[in-house]
Amino acid sequence: MKTKTSSLLAYFGIFAMIVSLSGCFKVEYSDELTERAEITEVVYTPSQHGTGTGIGMSMKGTMVVTTTSVNIPEVFAVVFKCQHGKFIVSRREIWEKSKVGMKVVVHYKEKYHVIDNRRELVKYEFLDFTETK
Repeated sequence: MKTKTSSLLAYFGIFAMIVSLSGCFKVEYSDELTERAEITEVVYTPSQHGTGTGIGMSMKGTMVVTTTSVNIPEVFAVVFKCQHGKFIVSRREIWEKSKVGMKVVVHYKEKYHVIDNRRELVKYEFLDFTETK
């Protein structure tokens, strides 16, 4: 009976902690921002699939046969260069309309975590780009 009571108290404590923390944390986004950039690389890597078999010996001296399977998905990536450096976007729809050397305006938002009235920038969320002439 004592073990059940201890477990119940532990679960209640964890639940109370989660509820108290969830009230203090939220996510905010900036308005849409833009920045000039150039596309420096457009990368495609096809998917790769394969299997293999291996034979070995266990610690007890018995023969062991293992099978390994590899499934790597295809990758679509675009490298943008802006005034702050380079960044990569890995989305097929962006890759499809990108060409090396394109001058573009990147559209993005800033993502913030707000904890106890303190905003912390956690990432830039890429939205899209438009080509400039």
